[in-house]
Amino acid sequence: RRFGKTSLARYTLEFMNLPFIEFNFVLSKTAKSVEKKILEGIQHLLSETIGNQDNLLSRIVSFFARSQKNWGIGLKGLAYLEITPENERNIPDNILTALNLLESILSEHNKKVVVFMDEMQALHELEDREAIQGAIREFAQQSKQVVFIFSGSNRRILHAMFDDKSMPLYE
Repeated sequence: RRFGKTSLARYTLEFMNLPFIEFNFVLSKTAKSVEKKILEGIQHLLSETIGNQDNLLSRIVSFFARSQKNWGIGLKGLAYLEITPENERNIPDNILTALNLLESILSEHNKKVVVFMDEMQALHELEDREAIQGAIREFAQQSKQVVFIFSGSNRRILHAMFDDKSMPLYE
């Protein structure tokens, strides 16, 4: 704790001029708050990385048509994209779908980004923890455009999440 892990990661990503989004889960007490944080981050990252909103919207519509999902899509103000899941209750699937959307659009534009998930131990406290961690793992295993950095300040819980064979994020 308090060794500057977050500051070091941010500094390195900024120094290397890598596009990234940081999810700090320290205040995320519910699965819904984790979903909201991830969706908002992906929306922001896509808007910043791709830029052209018309092109971005058409690619998002195309992605959801292919995946046969009926999410709401629109612009928030003039600058940012807004996507809304069709199924409010299936949070792990919504997270996986949003991550797959990110991968699909980045792949079409041949861009890579870093997803920095900080204070990961907070996910261990959630009711749907294994399903949410499973969605993240499923995506991380197949992603070619997104690189993950996982960090946290509770070593015992992080070891349980990443070193316990029964947990989704094992190794």
